[in-house]
Amino acid sequence: MKRYIIACTLLLAGLTVAAQSQVSYKVTIAVAAGTYSQNLEIGINGDGAGPADDNTYGVDTNPLLGIFQESLAPPAPPAPYDFDARLTTNPGRTTTFPAGLGGGVYKQIVPFSGVAQVDTFKINATGDAWDNGATITWPANLGSYGTSWIIKPATGTAFAPVDMIANTSLVIPAFAGVNNIYIIKVGGFAPSPGPTFMGSPNPVAFGSRNVNSSTDLVLTVSNTGTVNPLVVSAVDTTLGGQAFFWVGTAPNPAGFTVAANSAVNYTIRFTPTAGAGYNEQIEFAHNASGSPTAITITGTGQSQGGDLVFASSTVTRNDLTTGYVDSLLLASHVGTATKSLQLRIINSHSPSSLTRLTGVSRGARLADPSKWIFQYEIGHGPIASDLSSIDTIRLVILGTNDSLTAGSATQSLVKFTYSVVDVSTDTAYSSMTLANVVSSTWKGESSQIVAGPAQTVVILDRGVGLNGDTNGDGFVDLLDLLQVIDHILGRITLQSREFARSDVAPWPTGDNVLDARDVALIQQIILSGEYPDGAPIPFTGGGRRTMSKTGAARLVFDVSKESVAVSIESNEIVKGLQFDIAGAVSTGGAISEMSNVFGSQNGASFRSVMYQNSGDEFAVGAHAVATLPIRQVSELDVRNVVVANARNQKINVNIVLRKSGVDAPEAFALLANYPNPFNPGTTISFAVPTASDIRVTVLDMLGREVRSLVSASMNAGTHSVAWDGLDNNGAAVSSGMYMYRMQAGDFTATRTMTLNK
Repeated sequence: MKRYIIACTLLLAGLTVAAQSQVSYKVTIAVAAGTYSQNLEIGINGDGAGPADDNTYGVDTNPLLGIFQESLAPPAPPAPYDFDARLTTNPGRTTTFPAGLGGGVYKQIVPFSGVAQVDTFKINATGDAWDNGATITWPANLGSYGTSWIIKPATGTAFAPVDMIANTSLVIPAFAGVNNIYIIKVGGFAPSPGPTFMGSPNPVAFGSRNVNSSTDLVLTVSNTGTVNPLVVSAVDTTLGGQAFFWVGTAPNPAGFTVAANSAVNYTIRFTPTAGAGYNEQIEFAHNASGSPTAITITGTGQSQGGDLVFASSTVTRNDLTTGYVDSLLLASHVGTATKSLQLRIINSHSPSSLTRLTGVSRGARLADPSKWIFQYEIGHGPIASDLSSIDTIRLVILGTNDSLTAGSATQSLVKFTYSVVDVSTDTAYSSMTLANVVSSTWKGESSQIVAGPAQTVVILDRGVGLNGDTNGDGFVDLLDLLQVIDHILGRITLQSREFARSDVAPWPTGDNVLDARDVALIQQIILSGEYPDGAPIPFTGGGRRTMSKTGAARLVFDVSKESVAVSIESNEIVKGLQFDIAGAVSTGGAISEMSNVFGSQNGASFRSVMYQNSGDEFAVGAHAVATLPIRQVSELDVRNVVVANARNQKINVNIVLRKSGVDAPEAFALLANYPNPFNPGTTISFAVPTASDIRVTVLDMLGREVRSLVSASMNAGTHSVAWDGLDNNGAAVSSGMYMYRMQAGDFTATRTMTLNK
């Protein structure tokens, strides 16, 4: 018999179901189509008394449920795809199906209600491989858990109902046209004092894995008896002289005990050494009926292939944040090198993605454009109410004089960026998935690269418990200060968490009162950029001479030799402003139209906070805001801009930084646009040393003019112009790379930029 190498670590699970008269079991239903398979688990957990420690019809969050805890499955892949199988609705008594499982689960356990209960489980199986025929298998001991088990189509007569006690498998013919399948179980046997032995899953099926790569799966040995412990006296780990268990850590697998309603987990590692199939059994001798019990382990060694995986299986992100970067790696590549690769990255998650894909770029392994063609498109789905969308990055990678060789890669292939929307709970979850992976060798044959597991994105609400962050947006800024002032003046009433976050004085516990002391301390926190204990506060970020949204207000900073004049033009009432001017040192007091003006110097950066009293807000239109005496010490930059409207909400602004002729640059220059990549607009800056006729145009990659941005005589200085992604006819252009060109007499310069929609 051909053997495979398994290393195994035995760990005590520490998961106990507390009830002393519990009915507890689960069985594995294996759904397979071609080379694809998925194990689903169904069963009972409960005592009929309660719901305190019973499993529910939906997804469980009670830690007392132990090994039977259920959770949502990853999002279903987008069409077209090869295979997917999951339990898609809550099983109810007989044929009732309450809603609530979202995208489905891989494990569904129902409560115990009585020895005559009837439960229906619904399997949904789909994909191209499924249409070519499928097989469903289950253990031979279902009669131990119910008086009747029947599997049948949810609708139609594609196959006849099958008695699952008398049989252990079902073959569904090709093109049967059935996707939804019912398993109907009658009976829930009364609890036994035990001991009982249950190993799950059985078989432990690894599927196809690359030669010399290791994959871990968990085998759970559980005792569902309510009183007596399960004593495992021996485990056959030799199997013809092969060492299948690593016994370097306790407990020793030669003998162990599992308490009533408890479980022990084995981590089994499959490491194939050749391209072949492997089938072995591990025997457990114990004090329960049916001893010894054999657990089958199967796997196939694959001599050609690799796994496309996320660099991190789980990442933790803050809500209301942009610019997060993750990457993909090619792991465990064996056989002939991969010459080309196509794939999709999807931020799909039910019921909401909570994220939005914003960009993609080359990883370190594909950084050389002379060796790799790297083409992509980003498709955005409909915008949900939380401002997220389900987006798809489509990628095609082709090596011109390079290839992805065998071995485990440590360099990234692809980097992608995304933003996270606001969440209303302390912790929320989303995911990134891979789909439609196709790979090829230089011969045009498949190099058998497959998609790895989804990446879990854990999202934290930064507004929870953040001192001074009144509105819970994850930042401490002018908007929070205005909220507290309005509460004190009786214009609004802050409640619960908003009130608690605002009550900062005396630091750090507050006094359950919001008054002038809290206003003064929050204002000082904003100006200093840190809490009284020295911890830095999170700022809004951004600015940097950029347009944040097409059609927004226009905030202008006119820089002369000794001052900066600030003005604003807005289609909303303006109540206050906050901003940093980096590269500047204040030389005196500000002259402002705002009634309350405060400033703070932090090294070579000057922070200003200014706001109006009630009734004195700037009306819609253009206004001179302030003149700030400053001394320029380095290149100026505007950052951390917050402009508040009458409702203490942030106004999106287009920031313009202009310099007078006394600071004229020494030569013509076309500067990098910002942001880049961008959506929907970007700002292009350029330097003019003397008054000249200037032309700035946007071109496609074939050199054809898309939009004329500037065609005029311009004075000396550094100038900026915005492009809103429209062509000369006012039509929106498609995603992709564009060039922008500056011409001034004999001077010509061209740069590239990327529009991502």
